[in-house]
Amino acid sequence: MKHFAAVKKGVVMNIALWDSKADWHPGDDFEVVECEGTNAGIGWTFDGTRFHPPVTVEVAEVVDGIVVDVHGHDGKPLPRVSGAITYVECTGQQVSPGWTYNGSKFAPKE
Repeated sequence: MKHFAAVKKGVVMNIALWDSKADWHPGDDFEVVECEGTNAGIGWTFDGTRFHPPVTVEVAEVVDGIVVDVHGHDGKPLPRVSGAITYVECTGQQVSPGWTYNGSKFAPKE
């Protein structure tokens, strides 16, 4: 028994333990790819040769120049502004709720 990824449009949708002998296929539009010995999981991508982990983007939600929340995002396009909230990518930066944002950089609240 080995681990196989059910890949649809380049994205891992499921991981299954399969003996590769029993009649099994995850369905139309799926590719079955052996992933034994990798860390591949649901949400990873497959480029036809290798598995890649999902991209996580950190996003700060800013209201009136104050960071109100910081959270991971799946990498899909963000709305720049939604109501009073401005969404700002902050991946790799130290940012916490309560910090200020002046339109170009974050700073701890004084």
